[in-house]
Amino acid sequence: MKIHYTTELTGIDWQRINELIELVGWPERDLKDMVLAFEKSGYLRIAYDEDKIVGIGRSVDDGKYYGMIVDLIVDPAYQGCGIGSEMLSQLRKEMDGYYNVCLTATQSKQEFYQNRGWKKSKAAFHWSQNKSNSDQ
Repeated sequence: MKIHYTTELTGIDWQRINELIELVGWPERDLKDMVLAFEKSGYLRIAYDEDKIVGIGRSVDDGKYYGMIVDLIVDPAYQGCGIGSEMLSQLRKEMDGYYNVCLTATQSKQEFYQNRGWKKSKAAFHWSQNKSNSDQ
């Protein structure tokens, strides 16, 4: 296993991104909409094992005060290898100096973030347009 990270969208295999999303149990995304969303991301990390995408992470933010890390996904076959931790660390460092950086996590992944120093918020609210995610 030879993992390397990039911030480049050029030549990305969007079908593989959708496959990763499906592998972790998230709803499939429209490829055209997904490309637009990724292009508008503040910061981006894509993890490759040689030429195979094995993880993605990105942020949405205002460039100074508020940021949110979204879509942090690692292929289940590669989980536990430090890939998610590394992408999370790289994205967080990109937003050093921001007033507030947050993220959302499913119940099963909360411990992952807490073990990396993230604090669970007592004052956050969530409005989900996706009924299947409304209880997460």
